Amino acid sequence: YLNIILLCFNLFIPAYPLDGGRIYAASLMLVLKLKGQTAAKVTAITAMLISSGMILYAVLIMLSKSAGSELLLGFVGAYVLHQSYKLWTAAQSDTLGNHPIFGRECYKNTGENNDASGDGGDVETTPVPAQTDNAVLA
Repeated sequence: YLNIILLCFNLFIPAYPLDGGRIYAASLMLVLKLKGQTAAKVTAITAMLISSGMILYAVLIMLSKSAGSELLLGFVGAYVLHQSYKLWTAAQSDTLGNHPIFGRECYKNTGENNDASGDGGDVETTPVPAQTDNAVLA
């Protein structure tokens, strides 16, 4: 039962660096076609809001009754807040090149691809000449 709760917490809360936040960030870049820097800022702001809510909830519950699992939620919220702030500062200073998500090559040109063909938009193709019987015999 506890594993199911941890799975839902990790996967369905869109707060970076949890798995749900990573999926959220990748969706912003691949589905909504946001550039990496913009997607990092949106992801960081979303995660900071969610983590602030976690911390606030943990503090309010701890003030009203004895500390229990809310203490752990407060620590997780503080960790998420710290990591999302680091992501925000990296996006602000344009140093996302080595980031494990936003620095990946597969996400680099997603913001510039506005054509409906889905071929990357910037790929140049050159036709290959057809092979003739003369070329085979030579």
